[in-house]
Amino acid sequence: MKRAVIALGIIWVAALHGIAALAFFAPHLLPDQSWRLGLNPPEPTAYVAERHRYLVNLDAQGEPGGIVLIGTSHLEGMDPALLGRPVRNYAIGTDTLRNIAARVGDYRKLGSARAIVLHGGYNDIKYRNVDAIVADYGAVLAALPPETPIVSLPLLPVADEGLRSTITGINAGIAQRCEADARCTFVDVTERLVDADGGLSPALERGDGVHLNRAGYRALAAELRPALEAPAPRQ
Repeated sequence: MKRAVIALGIIWVAALHGIAALAFFAPHLLPDQSWRLGLNPPEPTAYVAERHRYLVNLDAQGEPGGIVLIGTSHLEGMDPALLGRPVRNYAIGTDTLRNIAARVGDYRKLGSARAIVLHGGYNDIKYRNVDAIVADYGAVLAALPPETPIVSLPLLPVADEGLRSTITGINAGIAQRCEADARCTFVDVTERLVDADGGLSPALERGDGVHLNRAGYRALAAELRPALEAPAPRQ
């Protein structure tokens, strides 16, 4: 018994030292692993803050115009070549709508975009309820340039059945917010991505039941391209 207690004590101390070392040498990894402990990462995560600083500089140095992607990992991982036109990708994995609304004002050339593709809200589910998430989506729309067309995407389907009703509620709110905004076109890509059971098709996801693989991105791009051909505010 005594040896078991001593062994557990050694393991505990080793684990604490390991966490301390990780926090010192690779702090950006801690938020990414917090889900294993059932903990919500800080908002924004260290990765979001670091990536945002990079994008602010990229925006300042880059060419104006083109299509701008605003959102989270679903857009961050997209190959711009699939859209067949110049793209500036300002999407950041793990980001939330509340933080997106706060950061878009730092991109000074955003108003020169031919159109903005907007997708977000999935990461917000761990922090807020459906009504609050939809309200935050409205805040993002309000923070975007007033004359720039917006192509709005719903939350994409997922394999987890437990999240589907929440996603459906959020998407209904997103569609309503978009419909009320003359700049915004809602492109519902859901039917293109779901399987017969209503989840994300296994043929289109990369193995985690959430994120798209190459075939999934091709399907998403095929739905987006027509909306980007001649985006214009509704009258």
